[in-house]
Amino acid sequence: MGYDLNEIIDSFIELLPAQLSAIESAIQAGNPSELRSQAHTLKGSSSNVGAIELAALSYQLETLGKQGDTATAQTVAVPLRQLARDSEQALRQFMAS
Repeated sequence: MGYDLNEIIDSFIELLPAQLSAIESAIQAGNPSELRSQAHTLKGSSSNVGAIELAALSYQLETLGKQGDTATAQTVAVPLRQLARDSEQALRQFMAS
């Protein structure tokens, strides 16, 4: 049984706001373990849909979570929402073509 790429992309787009909020909450709470976990999840889902830049930024945040560095993560996460919006827009265009 195969998966429909559009369904996978739809699911990614649907879950993206919650994933971003979870990362931001972990950073604000100074919770590196949660940051690592949430960034890891976003890294994987971004990779699955080809959002490579978003996956790379998520990897950076995951690494900072592993290092316990939520202070640096605040700076690294600044472009996260914009990059997520750009990725979502590109994926929507891909599905429309």
